[in-house]
This record gives sequence, structure tokens and C-alpha cells, in this order.
Amino acid sequence: MNSKLYFCPTCNREEISEIKTITEQYEIKGEKFNVKANIRFCSKCDEELYDFELEQKTIVGAYNAYRETHGLLFPDQIKNLRETYGLSATSFSKLLGFGEKTITRYENGALQDNAQNNLMVLMEDLYSFKMLWERNKSVLTTKEINKVNQIIVKFCTSKLVLLYSAETESEYRIKKEYKTYDMR
Repeated sequence: MNSKLYFCPTCNREEISEIKTITEQYEIKGEKFNVKANIRFCSKCDEELYDFELEQKTIVGAYNAYRETHGLLFPDQIKNLRETYGLSATSFSKLLGFGEKTITRYENGALQDNAQNNLMVLMEDLYSFKMLWERNKSVLTTKEINKVNQIIVKFCTSKLVLLYSAETESEYRIKKEYKTYDMR
């Protein structure tokens, strides 16, 4: 529902308010972004009223525009990546060499730098993850190490099965084209 009673400082009392969509400009890291913003206005005097929830949504929209422009991972992508390896936010931060709360901040909407983003993007590749894992797993607890080892083994096994199946299928197709079936 768009209309809601809100205190209007101009009218000096609660008035019915309505939400209008306007374009606002936000500056993020020195760059300007135009963002569609839902703004609450007094229905009587048309004064703009501060609405914390609407403001937060607009800021998220501006940050997402920045992420989109710069090819940065979105908070849900970071969380999904971390969860893929069964790591807590703190453990993933430590494994990447970040501060303990860094991943939590990114998952909650803070903007990462390009260098940190690039490292997280590399972690989408299992072999890159394994390389970093082998270098830094000592910063984690034994329980976390065992849990991630199990996940890595599972991923490696499933990738080998897929790789084998794909090679077998392509070999079959090639042999079929040349009518040289190998019926083992």
C-alpha cells in the first residue's frame, strides 16, 4: 500500500503520504549513477518525507548499478560461492586472506574492491580454489578442514565422472561418423 500516515514537518502533523518514483543521482567511489528511487511525499503539501526503508532500497539499487557497471559479484553470489565450499563467512574471509568480517560485510551489501572481487571470482573454479586451499588451509580449524576436504573430493569425483562421460560420448560420436564402432 502506497499511502500511509507520516509526520510532515512542514504541516507539523501526521498526514497521509504517498510514494512517487523519481530518478536520483548517487555518487559511488567518485562515479555518478542515476537510480530509480521510491520517495515518500506528504499528500497535503507535497513535502518529501524521510523513509528509512525506502532510502535503504535506493542505496542498494545504486550499489547494484555500480556492481553491474564494474562486473562485481553481487552479495548473493558471494554467499552462494562461500556456501558451495561449506565455509562460514569468517572461514572464507581467512582463507582468502581478508579480515575476519570482510565476507560478512560483502554479503550484507558492502562494495568490494576489484582485487578482492577478482580473487573471489577465481574461487568459482575448483582448481583455483584447491590451489588457494592448499596454501592457506592452516588458518582454519581441523573440523573446517575436514568438511572442505570432503566437499573437494565430492566435487572432484563428480567432475571426473562428467569429464569421462563427455569424452566417452565424443569418442562415440567420432567413431560413429567414421563407422568404426568399438563395441567393448
